[in-house]
Amino acid sequence: MAEVRVAWVRVTVATAAWLGVLFWVRLRYVQAEHLVEHCAAHGTELVCAFREAMGKAMHFNLLGSGGLALAFGAVVLPGRPGLWLGRAALAAAAAALVFYNAGLGAVAAVLALLRLERPAPAPRLAPGPSATAGGP
Repeated sequence: MAEVRVAWVRVTVATAAWLGVLFWVRLRYVQAEHLVEHCAAHGTELVCAFREAMGKAMHFNLLGSGGLALAFGAVVLPGRPGLWLGRAALAAAAAALVFYNAGLGAVAAVLALLRLERPAPAPRLAPGPSATAGGP
């Protein structure tokens, strides 16, 4: 029982940290009004290129599309690869939701959560000798 509680604490802390980083980037670089004037005057700086790339990613729904593609892959892939892809899809979907791609991001988040909730298949045991196979 203690391992489950520790796992949930880790998941909660990691989720809060990821959302914190996403909101920090959004508020610091995407919505910063002082960068509008700065990038208009000095458009070749790295921060301006990052801001432009984020603007294009939001405009063309790249974060939501990427999250949706990862979520579809997670639903299709069985076992551990699908589980890891589901986690990546949920992280991408959270980024899409934070960066204004709510339409595709919400669908990706739901698919990723459904994949993460799906139980792993039970391991199959190798067939042993059968009692009706005509033993000694």
